[in-house]
Amino acid sequence: MNRSKITVLLSLLLVTGLGVPASYAADSLPSLDDKSVYYTDDYISGDCILSSAKSMIRRAAVARGSCDWDSITNTSLRGYATLYGTSFRNSFSYSNDGISYEVVNLEICGDAAEKLSAVTGLIASHPEGVIIWGPDAAENGPHAVLVTGYSGGELYAVDSVYNTNDLNEGIQSWEDTTMKTIDFCNNVWYLSDIEGGIEPGILPNIADISESVAADTKDTITDSVQKITSLNQQNE
Repeated sequence: MNRSKITVLLSLLLVTGLGVPASYAADSLPSLDDKSVYYTDDYISGDCILSSAKSMIRRAAVARGSCDWDSITNTSLRGYATLYGTSFRNSFSYSNDGISYEVVNLEICGDAAEKLSAVTGLIASHPEGVIIWGPDAAENGPHAVLVTGYSGGELYAVDSVYNTNDLNEGIQSWEDTTMKTIDFCNNVWYLSDIEGGIEPGILPNIADISESVAADTKDTITDSVQKITSLNQQNE
């Protein structure tokens, strides 16, 4: 048994001991700033809300450790998120790679300050982002973007207009999107529930695994190392 096989076996033991899915591979997951997370190659006219939902769910999938985040597309979502492939639903359920997502709609009212407060409040508890839409939200009419953050008095968002065809700008400041002011927005969609995957923030670094496993798991690993070493010596 060679060193590479020992390494694989030890990795499996460590992952199993921690309860981390074996399909998880940290080096295969993009950062949430990676523009590829937001690119849409199957955009159909009128897909602004659907594309925003795709980006929102992708962000949640990446945060949950799903290596299949890029299989979440407008095409895969369309049958769940829209009615007859066109009208976006107020709420829907979607599952991918063992993770289930519940999307719900909320109407926001009031002046610009009140709407901003509502959106930033949602972002604080939904870091995957919040879709915001209005019937006259852009210069050319109805439009939606995915708001991903608020910093320095400015909203940051993903606009499908700039993330399809030859464009891939990723996250931009609100003023760089095609949206007018937030006054023109009156509906949001967000993820009310996510089940499955890895809880964001609890996955330990691979280098720190030996420090975080329980004592009985460490004993199991030690015993396995001894057995593997013995087998390796017998095969030399």
